[in-house]
Amino acid sequence: MNVKDILRTNHLEVSQDDTIVSVIGKLSKGHTEAVVVDAKGKYVGMLWKRKLIRSRITPEEKVKNFLLKSASLTYTSTIEDAAKKLHSADCHVLPVVENGKVLGICGARDVLQALQTKLAGCTAIDCGSMSLTVLKEDDAIAKAVTLFHDEHIHRIPVVDKNGKMVGIVSLIDLLVRYASGSARGAVSGRQGKHGRTSHSGIDAGDKPSFPQLPVSNIMTKLVATCSPNAKASDVIKLLNDQGISSVILVQNDLPVGIVTTKDLLREVCA
Repeated sequence: MNVKDILRTNHLEVSQDDTIVSVIGKLSKGHTEAVVVDAKGKYVGMLWKRKLIRSRITPEEKVKNFLLKSASLTYTSTIEDAAKKLHSADCHVLPVVENGKVLGICGARDVLQALQTKLAGCTAIDCGSMSLTVLKEDDAIAKAVTLFHDEHIHRIPVVDKNGKMVGIVSLIDLLVRYASGSARGAVSGRQGKHGRTSHSGIDAGDKPSFPQLPVSNIMTKLVATCSPNAKASDVIKLLNDQGISSVILVQNDLPVGIVTTKDLLREVCA
């Protein structure tokens, strides 16, 4: 099986001269990645979302300042080759390019669907991790930004004071909310007095800026979960059905781990 057999053509293609704000607005409409082309329509890279969250963005900021020089695939690339390149990429899709023109995209979920027989007999915990990064409801958005950037993750569960999961924050949620007009300037925020932030991220007497607001303001309450003992094939189905890149592992009503498309790609490439 080749990439042409799972090629998608409903991708988001933007110009390197488009503004960042306009592109993030398009990301909120069902797309999680943006393929960037030049004035002649030739592929130049992917939108680098991780760089965006730690940058000061002006309304006039151009996409060309946030290019990720990712790998690309061809029409005849094998699914196995696509899996290897997607595993090492900092994005969930790769462009399929011929003679500089983008024919479509190949996504991690589609590759996993095609190669799921390689995971026969594997469970969620066989592929995923029982080490889970979480946020508390009242943690500042600035903390989420730091975790997204430093830990190279795209989704973080949010828990209450008893450790029960109440939602999840995604990188896309953060970028879309930021671009909606509720925030301007640097997403990463500023520190509090004496170089420190309070537990809530807000100094007494200050009006909270976007980075200082609690993550509960931008989290999604519906979270895809499964048991650590769920079949890997069932996890892949859940990822595809909900159009997401990770599933939280839950045991005794508490989040205990995570399995991502990157985890599953690592296993099919092994």
